[in-house]
Amino acid sequence: KPPADLENFPDVNFGIELELSCASGNYRERTGKNLADHANVQVRAGFFGGKGKGGGSSKGWITLMNTSKDSSKSKSHTYGKHDKWRLVIDRSIEANELNPLSATFELVSPILSGPRDLSEVSRIVTIMTDVACVRVNESMGLHVHVETKEDDYSLQKMISICQYFLLYEEIMDSFLPKHRRTDSNESLRYFKSNKKSILQNTVATSPDDAILILSSCQSYDELYERMNPNVGKGPRYHKLN
Repeated sequence: KPPADLENFPDVNFGIELELSCASGNYRERTGKNLADHANVQVRAGFFGGKGKGGGSSKGWITLMNTSKDSSKSKSHTYGKHDKWRLVIDRSIEANELNPLSATFELVSPILSGPRDLSEVSRIVTIMTDVACVRVNESMGLHVHVETKEDDYSLQKMISICQYFLLYEEIMDSFLPKHRRTDSNESLRYFKSNKKSILQNTVATSPDDAILILSSCQSYDELYERMNPNVGKGPRYHKLN
């Protein structure tokens, strides 16, 4: 049962990607085995075909699961063909500084929904910290994907969501360490400011203009193009994308 403070969490689909590095002497498959044994979930881990940063290239997959007799009693899901947590090579992040050849990877969730799955995320993150011997550094982050079906959100609702994001972008920045804020090296490479992109790629000339210009969008595609202009590395490299 989920904690009481999560009982009213909406049943929307979401997913996470958590960037990690193995600790010294640890390997990605061992991390997956720890998750399978202690978090009681099925995990798919790619096995390596070479050496070097990130452990080399992934040549295939192995599925790791808890095979103890009582594992079914505490299992929170019956996993289907694609409903497994995955450990995927990620060479965009830096390895554990104490072991530069340690594997770097993302822990990618299956499609999740509601408070029960949010509790599962909490349990898995705790296991990764306490049992799996992983390390994180400033090059790594947590990506959250939330499903927004256009049938469930009118254009005006989507415009309002984007406008509120622009309005509070600096406040959300203040929650983060400096290397994760607008105009940091990491931000310029991987998660640009939506507000700045609008100012640079539309007729808007002030932060207030950047918010107001979204009101004139006549379609979802026009709204997406203004929030995530296809420049530089592409539209997905924005804070809200």
